[in-house]
Amino acid sequence: MWQKWEQSPLLTSVETHLYPLKNVLFPAVTICNVNKVSERKLSRTILDNPKFTTVSYAILQSTLRYMTKLDRAFNNEEELLKLSRYYDARNITALDLFKILKRTAPACEDLVLDCSWLGLSEPCMQYFSFLPTDDGMCCTFNGGQYFDTILDLKAKGHEPLKVNGNGYRMGLSLVLDANLDDCSVTNGKFDGFKVLVHSPEEFPDVAHRQIQIGFVMGLGTETFVGVKATTSFYSEEVAKEISPSIRQCHVEGEKKLKYFQRYSRSACSVECDTQLMEERCHCRPFYFKGDNQTQLCEIKSYGCIAEVYESIHKRGDVCGEVCECLPPCTDTWYEPEISYASFPGRAAMGGLLGLGLEGTSRSDNCAAAFLPNIKQIQENKSTIITNNKSVVLKHLVPQPGWALATSSPWFS
Repeated sequence: MWQKWEQSPLLTSVETHLYPLKNVLFPAVTICNVNKVSERKLSRTILDNPKFTTVSYAILQSTLRYMTKLDRAFNNEEELLKLSRYYDARNITALDLFKILKRTAPACEDLVLDCSWLGLSEPCMQYFSFLPTDDGMCCTFNGGQYFDTILDLKAKGHEPLKVNGNGYRMGLSLVLDANLDDCSVTNGKFDGFKVLVHSPEEFPDVAHRQIQIGFVMGLGTETFVGVKATTSFYSEEVAKEISPSIRQCHVEGEKKLKYFQRYSRSACSVECDTQLMEERCHCRPFYFKGDNQTQLCEIKSYGCIAEVYESIHKRGDVCGEVCECLPPCTDTWYEPEISYASFPGRAAMGGLLGLGLEGTSRSDNCAAAFLPNIKQIQENKSTIITNNKSVVLKHLVPQPGWALATSSPWFS
């Protein structure tokens, strides 16, 4: 029994598989277009911005490629230094380049053709935020509050969303457009989207997905995502009698973060990564938060931050000895179950040809406009339907026995 205590001082029990859906927040859904930059927007921005009138399209395109996919910076220090000197001669800063990326990336209104939340089209789009990630600019539905004074970014604040039941009408339904005829910079070997399902308070770790679960969506598909939520909570004895190193989680208020209002494992990891980059590279990338004293990384520093980022993730240290980013003891994590089929199907096309077009959604009308070229719909459009499927409630308590002993991860 003593050996059992040493190996596992905590007991995780399943309280119920029937925890009410209305007590759990609907997850955030982050969608990143593989097409990172609009060709039309980039050409127009160069013409309209006096600072960039002498910058060639090819050089700016190359710069945005580095900014939207960090691992391109490996072993390219000489080219990065040339680019940095090129911009220094024109008094173009890292902030100027971020503004170009923000202005030329496909906006949420470009990406989402049709949006339905709980079966209603309004106010669905109001719950989207257009924010920087490690995969460039992406669109997050139901994300938490976000602000960055240096970048002049602030996410729309709203009450976290919940649902009262399951099924596709009790969730989020989207029709997405990849805009393949308007590509300038891409960061994938496929056409489509990267999707991440995560807690509303978490930073969307799209590129590495060390903590959160993501998937990709090809074009010409209808994807159904049933989300299983698991919520954990702890007893008072766990907080009072067992140290974080033993229980392997943080109770509320135990660990404070500098740049995030609420603690989460991914937010802690981002903050730790930022501090390491500040120490070694003396700057931070645009997609990590910082204070007004922290400089944005110029293009010449991208090789340095790529090396720091890679060294952290090679060690698997998103929550290890350096960062000490333990999960919260009270936490909810989401597991998507995914199925898909080709889109649009023959039955749907029959409807578009005149069988009950009255009262159809914007996506039907858009598809109807493309009826002379069905192939174009299949090559550019995708739909995604996300809903909460079930909730499991887990309870973290000390093991009954003689003493409280050494550490063991509490995840079952």
